[in-house]
This record gives sequence, structure tokens and C-alpha cells, in this order.
Amino acid sequence: MPRTMHERTALMAMILTLATGIPASATSVVVLRSADVLVAAVDSKETYERYGEEGMTREGRMCKVARSGPYYVLVSGLTRGWLDSDSGPLDIIREIEESYAPHGDTPDASMEALASRLWNGISPKLEIMLEAIRRKDESAFASRYLGAAALQLMVVGVEGRRPAAKVLEFQVATDPGGRVRIVRHVMGCPGDCANPNSAYFLGVHGEIDAFLAGNRNFIAKPDERKAETLIRLSYRERPDLVGGPVSLLRADRAGVEVVDGGVCGFARSTNLRTRSPR
Repeated sequence: MPRTMHERTALMAMILTLATGIPASATSVVVLRSADVLVAAVDSKETYERYGEEGMTREGRMCKVARSGPYYVLVSGLTRGWLDSDSGPLDIIREIEESYAPHGDTPDASMEALASRLWNGISPKLEIMLEAIRRKDESAFASRYLGAAALQLMVVGVEGRRPAAKVLEFQVATDPGGRVRIVRHVMGCPGDCANPNSAYFLGVHGEIDAFLAGNRNFIAKPDERKAETLIRLSYRERPDLVGGPVSLLRADRAGVEVVDGGVCGFARSTNLRTRSPR
């Protein structure tokens, strides 16, 4: 799978495929967007290793969706870890939930502003954690993280009465002295998309790519059933890394609706909407 963002054009939709390159932190995220509707799906399987227990992979379930103001953020990659004895643990879901806050008397109410806050808050902590990993095992760090995206955040919401999506990618590099640094890469629709029909795939997506190569019109009209169909292909592709209940979101001009919370604590409702700023 590719290690950085790339973009390719299909017959009726632009497909943006992204991958972390970190198998032990794999997730599958599917986002389908038209000018009027956006649907998003993410799995809930967590695989991890306890510090000092390399090779002892454990499994569990976790919510990979966080709410931040009027936006929802889907997470792929490193979601939890230990920083150092002074800083304690890093919890990406909590970081996202706490990131939406007013600046003085002016609410921080745009997707771009939220992305900047997430970058400024999370990237220094990721650098601390990854630097500790590098110092512990240089070769393992180089093969597993260097040149990959340690974390990807898919922000979904409504802006200008249109469904919007923005990917914030935290790519791992090193400075001339060998210390870890995180490089920012952002892409979003509307904004970077010439075609109003677009699709994003984060994490595991090999089976999805193969399916869409022969069914390019499948994503022309997004709906929840199609998003879940695609993400189930990733369940089949890597059952060791992807699985559990699916969390499903839908956004239109009225706001964002939780169609199915999966293992998350969001209530399922077709009436209550999280309205984004107009």
C-alpha cells in the first residue's frame, strides 16, 4: 500500500486512497461524497502491543469516531500510547474531543481552524512518543514508521450548506540529527476536488480498490449501504486487523447524522442533527 497521499480519477468520482503503512494500527475508513450527501464508515477493531512485549499482539474494540463541536473525526493509525514519565498517556480520541474550543469571544467554528488546532495539539505529542520508540529500537522504527503516516484524521461536517471532508495526515520523518519530526499533509473536499463526487479510503483498502476497478459507477451516488458494503471488503481482506461493529455517519445540508454508532456512545437518530455553521 502507498505510504503517502495520492489521487486518481475514476469515471464519475475522484478516489483519494490513503494508507498508514502501519499494520499493527490498521483501520478501514470509507468516505463517499457528492455535492449534496456524504456518508462515512469506520470499523472498531483495535490491535496493539503493550510496551516491552513485542510480538504479543492483543485485540479489542474501540470507538474510532470523536465529536468535536459540530464536526465528527474518524481516526486511523496510532490512537493510544505512552509519551514519557512526565507527560503520561496519549489518547487521540480525547485530544480530538477537547480540541474544539472558543478563542476568546470568537468560536473556533471552521473545519480549517479545527484542523490547525488538531495539528498543533497532537503533532508535538506524536513526536515525543515516536522518538521514544526510535531510541528503543532504531531498525524497528525505520521499518514500521519512518516515511509512513503515523496518524490520519478524517474530519466530516457541513460548511456553506454542503457536506465537507478534510484529511489531516501526520507523516513521520527525521531531521538531519536523526530526531523524529512530524510532517503535515492536508487534503479536503470541497477545496482540492475538481469533481464533486469523491471517495476517501484510509488504512486497509486493497479489496476496495480491486472492486472499484471493475465497478467505477458504484460510488457515483453515495449512500450508507454502499459505504458499509465497501468497508466489509476490508473486513474480508484483513480480518486480523479490521473488524467489529461499523460506525456510520451521514452528512447533508442540514448537518451530520449518526446512522449507527457502532461501539461508540453516540445515539442513533434520524431526527437529531449536529448542525454546522452556515
